[in-house]
Formats: sequence, structure tokens, C-alpha cells
Amino acid sequence: MTNFYNIVVHPVSGFIHPFGKPTSLMSDSGIVKVEEGQSVTFSIIPATQGDINDVIIDGSSVGSVTGYTFGNVTSDHSITAYFSY
Repeated sequence: MTNFYNIVVHPVSGFIHPFGKPTSLMSDSGIVKVEEGQSVTFSIIPATQGDINDVIIDGSSVGSVTGYTFGNVTSDHSITAYFSY
């Protein structure tokens, strides 16, 4: 039996998208299902003329990165991006 975990995506304004994965991977609720042990990379893109202020992974800042990879997923995670315009 395969286990799946949820990565909850919170773009405050702008876009967070699972890179290289079908758009259907992300649900309308912002949840991406990832099979146990797999990896998923997210692209973080501000809307036109914007900047990335901070990206929060599981409650901790990783700075103003343009992408983040969850590797070897074995639990639920969250990703939040803050933008300025």
C-alpha cells in the first residue's frame, strides 16, 4: 500500500506551482499530494512587477528563494510565500 502526504500551499499573492508536475497535481484547496519517498519542487513566482519577500517552509523562513524542493517526503508539509509590489 502506498502512502501519500499533503503539502499545503499558501501563496499570499503571486504563485507557487509544483515545477515539472501536471497542474492537476494541485487541488483547488492548494493541497499537493505526494507519494511517500518522492520529491516535489515548487517554483515561486511573484505577479508582475513584484518581489519575493520571504518563503516559509513548515513554519521556518528560508529567505526570498525562487524555488524549494521537498525531498524524500515522509510527512505533511507546508509552504507559504510572501510577496511585495
